[in-house]
Amino acid sequence: MASLKQRARSTRCWAIILTLLVAALLIGCEAKSQEEATSSAPPPPEVDVVEIITQPVVLSESFTGRVEAAQTVDLRPRVSGYIQEVAFEEGELVEQGDLLFLIDQRPYQARIGAAQAELAQARSQLALAGSEAERARVLLGRQAISQEVHDQRQSALSNARAMVDAAEAALDTAELDLEYTRITAPVSGRTGRAMVTRGNLANADQSLLTTLVTIDPIHVYFEADEQAAFASHTMLNSGESNSLKIELGGVMPRDSSLGPWILSITA
Repeated sequence: MASLKQRARSTRCWAIILTLLVAALLIGCEAKSQEEATSSAPPPPEVDVVEIITQPVVLSESFTGRVEAAQTVDLRPRVSGYIQEVAFEEGELVEQGDLLFLIDQRPYQARIGAAQAELAQARSQLALAGSEAERARVLLGRQAISQEVHDQRQSALSNARAMVDAAEAALDTAELDLEYTRITAPVSGRTGRAMVTRGNLANADQSLLTTLVTIDPIHVYFEADEQAAFASHTMLNSGESNSLKIELGGVMPRDSSLGPWILSITA
């Protein structure tokens, strides 16, 4: 009986020892697994760190548009004649009053000479008519001539005065025509292509010589979406000290055609 109790006690002791050994073995395996997992894990990733600062931001929008001159002038001659000189380079900037074309002036100089001669003749006739009218007045007072003759002399004097006025007007017209042979720039701007070159006939009020466009100021036309247009109007009407700046991207062409351009609107 005592032997059985001793065996039972011994069996329990071995069972406890075995259980402790198994538990120690499991704890060791788990610790080893954790160490292996820790050693095989990748290092933490490196990240860039930026300091947050506050600064003004410029808002901008880009649109495709076109630029048109505020003034466009089609140059046509006021007198007819052959082009003697083209005094500009196509596409260059010119100032108001610069000579662009010169029409042969010799026929108009000759007309001035003829008008001056006609004026001198008319003034001579006026002097003669004035002298005869004065003589008729004196003779009429002496009753040496009739009233009819006196009236004829006064009428001749009036006609002579009218002839002088007509000759002076003709001379002014001839001088004006001579001035019109010099075709100058009516405004400052950029010239286009010379449509009539040296040696060719230019007809008054018909032949297109060139086109001149102003570049300061200029008009900018572009299409904007509704959202951008509404935002711009809201900003301008808000009463704040905001402004819109328009910058043009592109190269100015040599001829008079303007655009297309890339428009950059900055608030």
